[in-house]
Amino acid sequence: LGLGLRGDASMSDGMGPQSGYMGYAPVVENSGGPGRGSARPQFTSSNARGSDYSNGQDGQGDTTGEGRGGGLVSPAFRQAAPEDPFAGFGPPQFHAGDATPALTSTPLTSYLPPPDEDGTVTVVLDPQFNGALMDLSVLPYNPLLEMPVVLDRGLARRGNTDYILGTCLRLVQCSDRGADILEREKEMSGSTSRRLMSLLPRGEDSRQMKEAVDDAPDEHQPEDQQTDYPQDNLVEEDTSQTSFFDPPLRTEVVYTSTYVNVDCSTPNGIDRGVAKELATSNMVDVIYSRDIHDTARLFAPPIQAYGRGIIIIMNPIERSVAKYYQHLEENNISPRHMSLAQYAKNRLEANILTKAIAGRGELAIAKEILKRKFIVGLFDRMGDSFERFETFFGWNIGEDTKTCQSNTIERTLADHYNNLELPPEDSAVMANLMEKNTLDMALYEYARFLYDYQGHNLFGIDASTPSVE
Repeated sequence: LGLGLRGDASMSDGMGPQSGYMGYAPVVENSGGPGRGSARPQFTSSNARGSDYSNGQDGQGDTTGEGRGGGLVSPAFRQAAPEDPFAGFGPPQFHAGDATPALTSTPLTSYLPPPDEDGTVTVVLDPQFNGALMDLSVLPYNPLLEMPVVLDRGLARRGNTDYILGTCLRLVQCSDRGADILEREKEMSGSTSRRLMSLLPRGEDSRQMKEAVDDAPDEHQPEDQQTDYPQDNLVEEDTSQTSFFDPPLRTEVVYTSTYVNVDCSTPNGIDRGVAKELATSNMVDVIYSRDIHDTARLFAPPIQAYGRGIIIIMNPIERSVAKYYQHLEENNISPRHMSLAQYAKNRLEANILTKAIAGRGELAIAKEILKRKFIVGLFDRMGDSFERFETFFGWNIGEDTKTCQSNTIERTLADHYNNLELPPEDSAVMANLMEKNTLDMALYEYARFLYDYQGHNLFGIDASTPSVE
């Protein structure tokens, strides 16, 4: 099928996976709903990409409007409006008065990320990470080779995204719930841990002892050749290892959602996922990640699979205040014993979102990764954000799913905003919060720009009605 596998001739410039499978549009049979238990899409050769786009104009190729996946853009809507804020980028779009903008489940087949802000800085991404997550410009989404990866750091809590994906959309997830499943499996199997202790000297003596043991010709060394270590310099070293428990992959329903027995939130869990080839196991639909760079190991060669990034981002100041109340609740602390000012000064991690995306506090890298690797969602536009995710990934939803999703989002937003009390803008506390979130605030503003940009250029939403106030 020319699916653009790693090592294929379609790879070029070391810039990550390329669009070797462009031109093949999935034809989804009656699947009975999303999830790995569904019928898999059958690929059929079709000129799904259609035209090449440059500066918003057609290249040589399809002129029927099929280039956006079966009629999303018709010939009548080819010309960009002069007031278009994104004029010159991506394919032609809908415009007010011409048609009613709407998302469809038809695969989207053309997108170019926005150019660099100053056009002079080139950001080079880590090769392993770059090759593990598919660029957003590589379209259409290929469910046979790709898997959604949700970066779980843009919100104070998950914002019930796992409930929507698991209960409403019935997708199998890999998250920290996998650790609980493994623990129950271990208890049921009767597996126990062994604890072995040895005495080793402190400091330099420890190194000498290990070298002496390694170099000894046999275990019966003459007494005059043995090193005398003072007993009061000995320390106890824990050489115990929990008996290795590594059951086969399986899924389990936790409350109303289904999870796989892998903890995708920790390095050890990712190790297990790599060993079990989770990305190609056909056992999971969505991966939750707290460290997107570590999660990238699930898609490292020789695995022939790629991740597709998803993120929902909350205003960093709102997130910080919400984290404060969450900290009080989880630790049973009264606000009288820890004020928001104290939390911001002593507990709040600075620029957590920038670090989570870039791997360190580098705003330029975070912006580059966000624009190239992620479908951006906004917390205050959660309903529209999920509609985009469903469109991009082809998740089929019925009326029951829509109702479940709508009710969950409504409760999530109401719970957040009804319990959110921000400090005055001119207060010392707000100044401290802004200082701790300097990079995150800049990244958040860029994310809001990307949200509108992707809506216009990827999903065909009218740019004259921006989503941000």
